[in-house]
Amino acid sequence: MSVIRKLDPHKAHGHDQISIRMLQLCDKAISKPLHMVFTSCMDSGIFPTEWKMANVVPVFKKDDKQNVKNYRPVSLLPIFGKIFERLIYKEMYSFFIENNLISQNQSGFKQGDSCTNQLVSITHDIYKSLDQGYEVRGVFLDISKAFDKVWHKGLLYKLEQNGIKGPLLKILTDFLRGRKQRVVLNGQYSSWSDILAGVPQGSILGPLLFLIYINDLSDGLKCNPKLFADDTSLFSTVYNIDEATNDLNNDLIKITKWAFQWKMSFNPDISKQAHEVIFSRKRYVTPHPSLTFNNIPVAQTSSQKHLGMHLDKKTQL
Repeated sequence: MSVIRKLDPHKAHGHDQISIRMLQLCDKAISKPLHMVFTSCMDSGIFPTEWKMANVVPVFKKDDKQNVKNYRPVSLLPIFGKIFERLIYKEMYSFFIENNLISQNQSGFKQGDSCTNQLVSITHDIYKSLDQGYEVRGVFLDISKAFDKVWHKGLLYKLEQNGIKGPLLKILTDFLRGRKQRVVLNGQYSSWSDILAGVPQGSILGPLLFLIYINDLSDGLKCNPKLFADDTSLFSTVYNIDEATNDLNNDLIKITKWAFQWKMSFNPDISKQAHEVIFSRKRYVTPHPSLTFNNIPVAQTSSQKHLGMHLDKKTQL
């Protein structure tokens, strides 16, 4: 009942037309039946089909309204399913945090962490190296439609490798399969379409499942990796130009292999190539050998927008 009362009554409802406000009006009467349903779901390993169906509403962002790229899709799921997800999430998240299973390089979707914390950490490390007279090479990568590309079999394998087994693994397996979505616009509905990959957009469990999927991306990297959900960056203090170049290129190769193995793709388009900033206080920056990622040259730029902040090569933020 406490979970129901904490819900935001202004949030939109899913395709079943059951609103949060309606649910809160009868929270005492509905709590026990819901508990029985949730218990039955866990025992049977079945996540109800109706709770897997999402209405997708296109929300206009800016510029030309005729350009589909200027709309952000918002996925609306039934509230009963999201309450059930929240109960599962609470236990899973505690398990992963208490056992230190989520990479320390990851700052996204973690309680007590944030993009601000990561930016402070990045700038601190850069300034520390500059104060010691060294340059820093920073490479910024972008996964193409990361949340939509998660390979379900790969995710379930990683969940099991991290200790998720038995009834919980069974319910998560069913949670991922058989999902559908439709577009809702001006009171009109498209037909239902199957979702064959990705973590469910608009879900409570989706962000945590994505963290688990991408968790081993930074394993074995020699440079200093930083992740905020799917935003990935590498930093190397240049003690020796050739060694720093080799370390970065080797790490970029490892990331490319990881992406191929786990069916993810970092932007293959030359117009959205990876970018590099060489942070330096030297009046004349020594030329650094170029880097290659995903068979595309890494573009050297004077600044990079990362997590909402512009990082300038002269470290003017």
